[in-house]
Amino acid sequence: DVEDGDRAWVATFKRELQAHLSGALGHAARIYLDVEDSQNGELPSRLQEAVTSSAIFLSVISNGSCRSDSWCRTELDIFDDADSLILQGRKQIFSVLLWNVPKQDWPARLQAMTPVPFHNDRGGPVPRTHLTDTSEEPGDKLQTLAIGIAEVLRAIEERTRKAVFVGWTSQSLEPRATRLIREIEARGGFALRPHMRNDETATAFAARVERLVQNASIAVHLVPGTGGSPRDGWPDSIESIQIQATARRFGREHNRRIVWNEPVPGHSQAVAVRTEAQDLHGTGFEYVLDVITECVARYSSAPVAAPPVIGTTRYVFVKCLQQDAARLTPMRQALEARGIHLRLPIFEGDERRRNEVNAELIQRSRGVAVYFGSLNDLEAYDACQTVLSTTQSSDPPVPKAVVLDPDTDPVRQGFWYPDFKSYSASSVERVVEHLLSGRAS
Repeated sequence: DVEDGDRAWVATFKRELQAHLSGALGHAARIYLDVEDSQNGELPSRLQEAVTSSAIFLSVISNGSCRSDSWCRTELDIFDDADSLILQGRKQIFSVLLWNVPKQDWPARLQAMTPVPFHNDRGGPVPRTHLTDTSEEPGDKLQTLAIGIAEVLRAIEERTRKAVFVGWTSQSLEPRATRLIREIEARGGFALRPHMRNDETATAFAARVERLVQNASIAVHLVPGTGGSPRDGWPDSIESIQIQATARRFGREHNRRIVWNEPVPGHSQAVAVRTEAQDLHGTGFEYVLDVITECVARYSSAPVAAPPVIGTTRYVFVKCLQQDAARLTPMRQALEARGIHLRLPIFEGDERRRNEVNAELIQRSRGVAVYFGSLNDLEAYDACQTVLSTTQSSDPPVPKAVVLDPDTDPVRQGFWYPDFKSYSASSVERVVEHLLSGRAS
């Protein structure tokens, strides 16, 4: 939410932050920029959807965003919902100070935070050109901010892998829910539960559930033998609304949704909604515990990327196929021991945008390499050509290498490309020393 004169600055800030964040994450980062294009006082639905579907909120503190009628205040109120944020302490909220606005004028939710300052001695924005150069203080601050955001996103991802949405309402199911949560936590997992609010509409409750379940890797619904818990004025039971909301989260991944119906002697009760989930009728509760144990273990065992080093970060870019990423762990460790980050290509998303981001990462790197691995000789040749064309204007030249794996392959042994030095995969230290031998920044 910025004034017209600040929009060009914020657009540059967003572009640079997106490039740094993509490099820190290893995949294309998506940043939604709030541009106020209406003065009717209502928050457009697309902005509300962007806020509720985002994992991070970054507030640009300016004269415009601090106005009493600013959308920034409304967006912040929507995002800062304790029931929907998976990390405690408002770690998912960041702020930057574009204009030196007095703290008492900031939105109340930001006043306890310390924003990253991007204003000059006169209280206005620093030059946009300083944002694109990490040797300038603003550029270094922006890069460090991106690394901090990437750390929080990794924390969210790790916690989400171990989080289980547990939905129940009936007091008769409280002992079972308590036991289920205890079992989840005993296995290193986390239980997420939406809390009912007085006078809340069914639509508002469904929206909160849908946002909360974005932070879970699996959902479990406990339905009482009566079939559901009604609420005055709501079209469906509370359980039905919860189940429909989690269906939108997991789609056709039926194994990540479990509906357990409390057994009733002589009856087969079911929640009044087409669940398309693991719908358990009269099944022992021990089976639910077994399923949860298996799911928590499976989803929490996914590898988590190593956290980046805080500070002025330097990169080495390695072109490879996605299935070879884990094989670069020794090189990553050797680089990080020297305060350097390994950056891999963007593997997902629109090809044109991936190519743009990859080119930006290469241009920001102090060394580049092509990892043969699963590539065939033609693919490796094309990869070298792409890397070379992207770095041709670099001054001084960027050190380049080809990492052969397995180096016993006769094609790999005879592989040669101008300006690239070839190394076997077992020569990690030699590769790293070569890649760090050129640029000092």
